[in-house]
Amino acid sequence: CVEFEKVACPSPGGVECGGHGACNDLNQCHCYPGYDPQFNCAVLLEVAGWNTQKILLLVLCLVLGVFPLSIVILLILRRYNSRVREFLDEHSGIRYTAHLRTLSRG
Repeated sequence: CVEFEKVACPSPGGVECGGHGACNDLNQCHCYPGYDPQFNCAVLLEVAGWNTQKILLLVLCLVLGVFPLSIVILLILRRYNSRVREFLDEHSGIRYTAHLRTLSRG
């Protein structure tokens, strides 16, 4: 007799192959149709028509689009704020000092 130790397949959530696949003799999960082998059959490949690649691409586009846009908006607001201060300094006789956050007559 030859003894061998069977190593179980990955068990996400305590269920072999996520409950959506079968374990082979190499201790790898073979998923039922529609389940992702990258996640040991615990995750559906498509969620309401979206596969994981589409979701990652959408997140990447949002991050790359929102971050530069927010920087541009902050720069515009900063420039607008400085122009408002200049206008107030010239026309109102009230001087704004940012570091003290107080208004002083000058």
